[in-house]
Amino acid sequence: MLELPARGAPNPAASGSHLPLPGVSAAALAAALDEVGQGLLIVDVPGGRLRHANRQALTECSCHGLLGVEDGLVRATDAADQRLLQQALAASLQGRRGLVSLRGGGGHPAGAPGGSAAANLPDPASEAASTPPPRRTPSLVLAVVPLQPAAGVPQALIVFGRRQMADTLAVGYFARLNGLTPTEESVLLALCRGAKPTEIAVAQGVAISTVRTHVNAIRLKTGAGSIREVTQQVAMLPPLAPALRDGMATPLGER
Repeated sequence: MLELPARGAPNPAASGSHLPLPGVSAAALAAALDEVGQGLLIVDVPGGRLRHANRQALTECSCHGLLGVEDGLVRATDAADQRLLQQALAASLQGRRGLVSLRGGGGHPAGAPGGSAAANLPDPASEAASTPPPRRTPSLVLAVVPLQPAAGVPQALIVFGRRQMADTLAVGYFARLNGLTPTEESVLLALCRGAKPTEIAVAQGVAISTVRTHVNAIRLKTGAGSIREVTQQVAMLPPLAPALRDGMATPLGER
């Protein structure tokens, strides 16, 4: 677990004595959290009993399979990952924030925290020296942040890390805001996710000069001095969740 620097002095306007806010219902708070395109869990500590999960967190858990809920408790599916998560939750009792990387069984590099030192070592008797190493399971990075106790019970916020460098929805909004064409939008999304112009040309079946024309148009329409500046603008966009569907929002405390 990587411990994050402690935050500054508490903001009096955000202290527990001022919550809940007048005129803001639990259902409204839950709906607001569901609009955030970042997984968020509120749990009791140190046990990890789930008190609320926003819609993005539920989606993330169903996609990667590294984290779930068992008997009302948030649990990592891998035992080593669970120990790291439990350490972070226990540290939050002392007001410490931390980062935890979950990789699942066999996904850890040899000797790394959370993985067996011999987990990924090949057997020379059964594998040729040229055999490529096993592919790692994609990791899930979580930030564990202590919260004000609720009814005397210590709680923590678990924030899910991003699974990709650029969110399709946010890039779409950015493209429409700046008048980009659908093709320019797709080029921008690929650039934000680390693709090179030559790779984009191959993927779209066009000449590299065509991609460069799109890149120049993106830069001009956004008023950026370089395409790097454009991708930086996209990286700072708010994390928006897809439009809510009926029945998806759940009030706080009802999970």
